[in-house]
Amino acid sequence: MSWFDDMISSSWEFIVSIILTVFHVLNIPDWLLDPVLILTKVIILLLLFSLDLLMIVWYERKLIGRFHNRRSVTETGKFGLLQNIADFVKLMIKEDIIPKKADKFLHNLVPALFMFLAMVPLVVIPFGPNLWAANIETSLIFVVAMLSMTPGLILLGGWAGNNKFSAIGAFRSGLQMVAYELPMAIAAMSVVLLTNSLNLVTISTAQQRIWFIALQPIGFLIFLVTSVMALERMPFDLPEAEAEIVAGWKTEFGSLKFGLFMGAEYVHVFVVLSLTTILFLGGWYGPPVIGPLLPPVVWFLIKVHLLFIFYVWVRLSYPRPRLDQLLRIGWRWLFPLALLNLIVTALLHPYLVALI
Repeated sequence: MSWFDDMISSSWEFIVSIILTVFHVLNIPDWLLDPVLILTKVIILLLLFSLDLLMIVWYERKLIGRFHNRRSVTETGKFGLLQNIADFVKLMIKEDIIPKKADKFLHNLVPALFMFLAMVPLVVIPFGPNLWAANIETSLIFVVAMLSMTPGLILLGGWAGNNKFSAIGAFRSGLQMVAYELPMAIAAMSVVLLTNSLNLVTISTAQQRIWFIALQPIGFLIFLVTSVMALERMPFDLPEAEAEIVAGWKTEFGSLKFGLFMGAEYVHVFVVLSLTTILFLGGWYGPPVIGPLLPPVVWFLIKVHLLFIFYVWVRLSYPRPRLDQLLRIGWRWLFPLALLNLIVTALLHPYLVALI
């Protein structure tokens, strides 16, 4: 929508003019201008994302209450909207307890590093036309690489607590990664084959005429299932199954450290949902008829939130499988199916590309 694009452009020009004025007054070297502009974009996106993240956490709790037919958060603020802020304050003021035989260096390092690596992929996510902090040619590989580092940090976190439940949860996370990573990557490669690009912006713009879910329905389903595994959300939450291993690899973390882990998990959710939207659901493009009615970034967020509602639905509907069943799902069903889908996409490539 032209008015929305004009508003974004004028707002950014105003911010740039302020930065240029500051550079001129303080006589700051010009070579610092580009890094400062990129950092400013990142800060703005993170602030806007933080507001959306609070909303995601809030309505997940409301949806769980509806599914369970019980009252959810209602008392703190109107409709319980301030409950997340209250929880954050509570975690901030709680005492940080470190077990006597824990690895204190890793115990302090892993939570902050976990949150940092969770937020890095947001830099290359295109939320709309020209709405990204950085546009690199291999942005898809960059996002997948950042997500792949998560199980390694979980192993460090489980080791740092010096607790058998933490260690079991950490090793479960590593095994779970073996189950989902290859099918997930192969499903994404089917989209790369259609667009001949690893750039998320290029993949989004290629879906202006037709969303890739229409050309890759099997790839979409595989990516959706493996994304739930990657996020370790129910029913694939074996690394932190509270009925079996207390809180899994997070057992010995409390206070702000626990809050960082929980916040990073929701950041991971947003990143993976955004990646699913970009790869299969048209990115920032709306449906053909009603697309022009809303700004592109609104369509992008609507798709992300609808996918999140589906995640909550799955979380509350299916029981947790055993670890051997999870590995069987990944290697006996998802991996061969993803490979077959990639081969069929390669064989039908000229006909599929003609539809784009």
